[in-house]
Formats: sequence, structure tokens, C-alpha cells
Amino acid sequence: MKIVSSILPPENLREEVQKEFLQADFKFFRGIKSAGESLYDAEILITYGEDLTEDHIHKSKRLKWNTVMSAGMDEMPFKACKQKGILLRNEPLPKGHPFWKMENVTVMPQLSSVTKIPRSFEIFKHNLHTYIKNNKDYINVIDLERGY
Repeated sequence: MKIVSSILPPENLREEVQKEFLQADFKFFRGIKSAGESLYDAEILITYGEDLTEDHIHKSKRLKWNTVMSAGMDEMPFKACKQKGILLRNEPLPKGHPFWKMENVTVMPQLSSVTKIPRSFEIFKHNLHTYIKNNKDYINVIDLERGY
């Protein structure tokens, strides 16, 4: 599984996540532009979101999961993602939206707070384990009763 990150975390976090997921091929870059062609073969993309374009989505061959680690969702190319079957949606979702019932979609809130990269990668690592195991033990999951 190829995982591309356009976020360049500190070296100790890169080493930690690579040791924990030996079956994954991680590539870390500082921004989408520096990822170059490797972006187009990624199954999982970790990004801030604002630098991802429709062109990137259209050229992606295997992308299944895009983890956005900031409020960059405001700039996401939703139309292109929908055309490629990459399910992304900005919040808030309406109560009757199909995403709430879909097993393969994890809806997470956009929070307005300072995001610490180490904490973001802890959440990502946990949720990647969950994704690999086809489990349902995700963290930071939406509370359907509360709507966020």
C-alpha cells in the first residue's frame, strides 16, 4: 500500500509511522508540488488539502482515502473527487445524507483549533490500523446524535 504525505512531519514521526506499518510504502514531501508523480500512484494521501487540485485527482490512479489534516477542506476539488469515486464532503452534512449510513465512509468534523502534527499522526496511525483491518474502531468519529 502506497501512502503519500504532502506534510513533512519531524523525522522521528516519519520513522515511527514507517516502523509501525512495515507493509506500507510511505513517501513524505513538503507540499503537493514536491510529491510530483508519486502522488498519482498513492492509495492514501495525507495533505493539508488546500494544495490539492482537480488535476491531481484526475491523474490519481489508485487513491481511495484522503486524510485532510486542516481546514483545507474548504479548497478541496469535490467535483473531481466525486467523479473518481473518492468520497469527500465538507461539513455540515444534512441529516439524511447517505454518507451517515455508508460503511466505507468515515465522517470527521472540521475543528477550528491548532492542530499539532504529532497528535494528528497518532490519530492517523490508529485509523490506518483500523482501515487495514477493515475494523470499525476509528477514533475522532462523528456522534450522530449530536451531529458533529
